[in-house]
Amino acid sequence: MKMVDLLIRGTLVPMVSENILVDHMLVIDKGLIIDYGPFTEMAMRYQATTFLDMQERLILPGFINGHTHVGMSLLRGVGDAAKNLQEWLHDYIFPLEKKILNEDFVYWSTMLACYEMIQSGITVFADMYFFENAAKRAILHAGVRALLGETIFLQKDISYAEDFCTSFFGDTQDLVAPALAPHSLYSCDAQTLIKTHRISQQLKVPLIIHVAEQKDEVIQLRRKTGMTPAVYMRSLDILSSNVIIAHGIHFTDADLEIIGASGASIIYNPSSSMKLASGIARVKTMQEYGIAVGLGTDGTASNNSLDNFSEMKTGALLQDLCLEEYCKPLTPYEIVKLATVDGARAIKMEKKIGTLEVGKRADIISIDIHHMHQLPAYDIFSTLVYSSKATDVQSVIIDGKIVMHNRKMITLFDQVNKLKERTTYYHDKIKDIK
Repeated sequence: MKMVDLLIRGTLVPMVSENILVDHMLVIDKGLIIDYGPFTEMAMRYQATTFLDMQERLILPGFINGHTHVGMSLLRGVGDAAKNLQEWLHDYIFPLEKKILNEDFVYWSTMLACYEMIQSGITVFADMYFFENAAKRAILHAGVRALLGETIFLQKDISYAEDFCTSFFGDTQDLVAPALAPHSLYSCDAQTLIKTHRISQQLKVPLIIHVAEQKDEVIQLRRKTGMTPAVYMRSLDILSSNVIIAHGIHFTDADLEIIGASGASIIYNPSSSMKLASGIARVKTMQEYGIAVGLGTDGTASNNSLDNFSEMKTGALLQDLCLEEYCKPLTPYEIVKLATVDGARAIKMEKKIGTLEVGKRADIISIDIHHMHQLPAYDIFSTLVYSSKATDVQSVIIDGKIVMHNRKMITLFDQVNKLKERTTYYHDKIKDIK
């Protein structure tokens, strides 16, 4: 028998197809999935330091949060009176950030976000915010996988963001990777966008950017340049396969064709887009143009939660709601793909994660589907999308390490009291500022 680090028994949902493998076992060693098969067969071939018997649970690849701002988690709820994105940004978020933002704030915001995401089965997220070095420290403590984009507004911000990316050179840890994150087409001038994109390609890191989130944003761009967002990006030569577009709601078909040809991806953020009255992204149409589409929560300041179960259900229902106008329905399996395999493609990590396959990193979650609110469960994917909740996640393994088991936090167990203390401190400070 071969000795390995971890064996997990359960019903596997590999997400390479709709097939489900009952009473199978995953074999994990050195953070990798090295084998899987029927339990009886694997049990005769492997022994492990740790064996997790989850016969009554679904075993899935960890959920992927394709777009968020974890450093804003301590701003949860402060702009809930805003009627739209611009009011939310200019009347609430930007003024508060000028007064409150520092490395300590981002560190504890990130710690809070990691705690919430682990509990809801999110094992990796793509972020864009400030002080991402502070975020990195919290993430490594939590043991979560992340793509961290240092935000850029002006050309003077680029060198700091570039230094953040180059600080990863020679870094032996495998969980956190860097990105450049120019905020948007409307907040960055053309030269900032061009220079940032050029550096992202030189450094071979992703570029994360908000595009076509609101109608007014697109209208103003057309008045200024005479171009739609994708045409404008193409004119600046800033559309390429390393680009991750957040939102992408108000793209024309011609825009989507350009994006599909470029290899850029789009992240669908249904709850945030509803809350900020942004609109509904045409997910199926994006996919028909060859675009990889992932699922995102956006930040807690514009969503109030970091929960892919909520996003899957809301995201599916929104596509049905706007069906007669311009959307096309997504099946439950297709929605779960947005949160797993398609999400991995969208954040440029498909070679590492997104499915339960030999050679992939062991980012794995177990989900109980035997609660009363899930019964009867005629179709696994329908149950996951429409009936399940974040609290149904039982265990979370990231890079082969157990970070939560039977709802008990492991990597962040020692941070709970300090996290509560810092949350209270910043809550009181923000109340005084407001």
